[in-house]
Amino acid sequence: MLGARVTPIVERLRCAKHNWLDRQNFTLSFEGDRYAVRTKDEITLCFPRNPYLELLHLQGYLRHGLWTLEPGMNVVDVGACQGEFALYASARVGPTSKVAALRTASSRGSEKKITIPVHSLASLVASYGITRLDFVKIDIEGAEIEAVEGARQVIEELKPRFAIASYHVRDGKPTSEILPELFAAVGYHVETGFEQHRTTYASPVPLS
Repeated sequence: MLGARVTPIVERLRCAKHNWLDRQNFTLSFEGDRYAVRTKDEITLCFPRNPYLELLHLQGYLRHGLWTLEPGMNVVDVGACQGEFALYASARVGPTSKVAALRTASSRGSEKKITIPVHSLASLVASYGITRLDFVKIDIEGAEIEAVEGARQVIEELKPRFAIASYHVRDGKPTSEILPELFAAVGYHVETGFEQHRTTYASPVPLS
């Protein structure tokens, strides 16, 4: 959708199709040049582009409603893309909480070089003085292995839940087959689901 000319009547029809036929956990509408989203838990958000896929993935990150984000929680969105999950999380947890959104970036064209500041989960926690961390969503194109390995101290001390996009392939196998061993080493319970956007869930308490 980015870069393409938006035809209001076409976009309204697409939104209507979603609302009547797809029946996901949110409704879409298009007015002017913005998409308005209303979730089942009555969060309303606006976007300059159609957020359908990202909000479909949101259902997976929250285990189809088995997990919720509540007021007071601190949340980190690693690989925030356009920020859809982070915006939803901010609306859910409220103004007294912290939501950190970390974007991955790339440059196109071999002649271009850009410098990107890099944060580990540990450095982010230290920089912001976070003493409570409730939920971490990760979608970083295969680098989730290094992210989890580098976060071991944070995991042991703060014990957040994780939802990690794990369909990326490393050494010939999806990271969903590698992550359980990493989390088992710190006493976490792990399962993988939501095959539309394969997600591995890790929790310090048994998953129910």
